[in-house]
Amino acid sequence: MRSIALLLASLLCTPATVLADDAGAEIAAAIRARFAAYRDGDADAWAKFVDDDCVCSGETKAAIRAGIANRPAGVKSSYGEPEEFVVHPHGNVAVARYRVAETVEVDGKRQVGAQWRTETYLQRDGAWLLIAGAETQIAPEPEPIALDRDALTRLVGTYEYTPGASEVVTLEGDRLFVQSSGEAKRELFAESRDTFFAKGQPWRLVFRTGADGEVDGVAFRQGGQEYAARRVE
Repeated sequence: MRSIALLLASLLCTPATVLADDAGAEIAAAIRARFAAYRDGDADAWAKFVDDDCVCSGETKAAIRAGIANRPAGVKSSYGEPEEFVVHPHGNVAVARYRVAETVEVDGKRQVGAQWRTETYLQRDGAWLLIAGAETQIAPEPEPIALDRDALTRLVGTYEYTPGASEVVTLEGDRLFVQSSGEAKRELFAESRDTFFAKGQPWRLVFRTGADGEVDGVAFRQGGQEYAARRVE
């Protein structure tokens, strides 16, 4: 089992899209079709992709279906294209994780939000049905501030959670990046001099300084939890 720190590190830099053979492509197609039915207010079409006993983010299938069917004419609701899509199949069961934007329009007033979704699917009679789902709302991103090159250079280095699980922070021109062990790089944006975020992500990286004023560690913060990594080079 992967360590907590390594798991957190992997979440920092999930590849844009990972499909596991045919299962991933089929589930992605089912999600898009389900979203299209939801957007069009077609409750019957939406229901074809959801198991009757689905545990859907705290709501029942019947309640969601009724909400779609009875949506007022002045309300429009839709989801965008799933991003950073990952599927892990296990026989006739598969777990999918992705980020998606949700747009709700009421009497011409539009509101856009974003969320991470983790969903479990069961293959039955050749189709993948949603049997469980959970949502994590992504808070609106702060307006990034500009830091000079010297302020960014001081952060460059390798930070270790535990042996084999680290974050490598690099500077390319005036852009700061973080790369977790075995993963792709993500660009970091400054929320303050020591706190950074990546677009579309709910976590923060907070750099720590020692008594000598030099950066000697970083903390990964998400959902009220914090995990510390020490600077090793």
